[in-house]
Amino acid sequence: MEKLDLKDRKILYHLDLDSRQSFRTLGKKVGLSKDVVTNRVKRLQEKGIINNFYTYIDTSKLHGIISFRCYFSFQNLSPNVKKEIIDYFVKNKYTNSVHTIFGSYDLIFFIYAKALPEVYAFWDKTLKKYGDYFSDKQFHVLYQECCYDYLFLL
Repeated sequence: MEKLDLKDRKILYHLDLDSRQSFRTLGKKVGLSKDVVTNRVKRLQEKGIINNFYTYIDTSKLHGIISFRCYFSFQNLSPNVKKEIIDYFVKNKYTNSVHTIFGSYDLIFFIYAKALPEVYAFWDKTLKKYGDYFSDKQFHVLYQECCYDYLFLL
């Protein structure tokens, strides 16, 4: 576990709020020069603490888009089958993001679609193809999703 000082945590916090802001703007917010912020962000990337910079889309504000969250627990699968299943979700046109996790579930992914029938067809196809490898599965319709700031960083 990496120990971060308050400046690094502030950088992470402000990048989470707006990862498109300039290093100069970010530096003003955290009390560092642009060059120091640039070096710290590069170091955080090299250490794998920052993996990506992404845009969060509030799909509840997009007309005609339905969001779903799906959880799976694996059973009886080889590493090759696990990779095949993950690739299946990563390459699918309906999935937005795919995450392997540790805990009650092994995999979580999000689906964005315009109509329920296409999502149900995708869900049925998935279960027919890989259902024997899932010991548990959850499928949730998201009406609205709220992301809160990472105040724990501060």
